[in-house]
Amino acid sequence: MATPLTVEKASERYQSARRNLDIAAANLCAALERDVEAINEHIPAAVHKIMETVAHEYGVTVRDILSRVRTADLAEARHVAMHLARVFTKFNLQALGRHFCRNHSTIMHAQHSLASRRDTDPQFAARLERVVTLIGQPRS
Repeated sequence: MATPLTVEKASERYQSARRNLDIAAANLCAALERDVEAINEHIPAAVHKIMETVAHEYGVTVRDILSRVRTADLAEARHVAMHLARVFTKFNLQALGRHFCRNHSTIMHAQHSLASRRDTDPQFAARLERVVTLIGQPRS
């Protein structure tokens, strides 16, 4: 017959589980940091410059742009970076998809959604032009 669980024993189990979770979370964060560093090493300088410029304009990080988070502000920054990488570089959709840790169809979606939004939202168009000016001249 099992002994009843006391408050003290429950508290000990909780503290132990909490410590284990903290250790696991720290290990996961360290692994993610290594993954992001590995990804950043494989991103061409031109694409990385675009990501950095967009990240600065939107008040996010390159890591945020590469993340899976889909909040509206991050998705917009990510789409702008994808669109501008397509405009300013000669990489094809598949290559850009790899650089952004996405599928080529995501790059296509970013291009189409930004084109229509630029035509209908003057504030967005002005912000996009500001980023374009910071990056420089698009490829011909």
